[in-house]
Amino acid sequence: MQIHCLIVLKKSGIPIYQKNYSDSLKDMDFNLFSSFLTAILQFSTQLVKKTLNILEIGEYRFFIRKCTKNFTFVLITDVTASVVLIQNRIDTMCKKFFNVVDANECAESNECIENEELDRILNEIVDLSDDSKQIEIEGIEKLFIDEIKNGEIDAAGLISMDGHVYFSTLPTEDLHTALKELEIRTQAQMHEHNDLPKLIFQSGDELFCSQIIESTRIGKPIYLILMFDSKKTTLGMADYALEDLVKKISELL
Repeated sequence: MQIHCLIVLKKSGIPIYQKNYSDSLKDMDFNLFSSFLTAILQFSTQLVKKTLNILEIGEYRFFIRKCTKNFTFVLITDVTASVVLIQNRIDTMCKKFFNVVDANECAESNECIENEELDRILNEIVDLSDDSKQIEIEGIEKLFIDEIKNGEIDAAGLISMDGHVYFSTLPTEDLHTALKELEIRTQAQMHEHNDLPKLIFQSGDELFCSQIIESTRIGKPIYLILMFDSKKTTLGMADYALEDLVKKISELL
């Protein structure tokens, strides 16, 4: 999974900020793209009477967020990206963007913004190294680190169902893989059984185990995701480790 590009458009369709995070779209004419996207958004609003939030074209997925009445953020990713995680990322970008630059000045100017501090902040959000990744519940970070050091698990994550990352040692690619799989399976199982499912699945050499936990302290359900090396860990061992951590974490939540 890759996040390829962020584009911020004025209401008129003029791009005021553009940043590539990969080389896939480095040759794209962003003025032409902005005109195309503006036309699509107007069509969606005027004829379909719905706001377009996600658009897929070929191997790319466009996440569209109207942050204020004057600005629209567009984050372009692979189609393999986790929807909830990217939606959380683009929401975070919207909030942080105008903490650095003045919205009124942006609305009056047609110049593309160049700001190293803004670039750094947005890069951290893309890399999941911003503040939202820092643990917010005492004791949980130590619990995860101890389990990893003891060889019980390879990596772990604690992520809300709306994409907020409370803690993760999962590589970004694996985090997106796990969340995308969980989004599909969780919706199906909760629709059929109306409960909080435990899920076990394999992707390549990685074995993932996940349980949704209700948290009164956070106030919403969260995913506990554990990753194991499938060559070294059996399903029974992984399931036991998951149940053990669910009990320990539930006491902290």
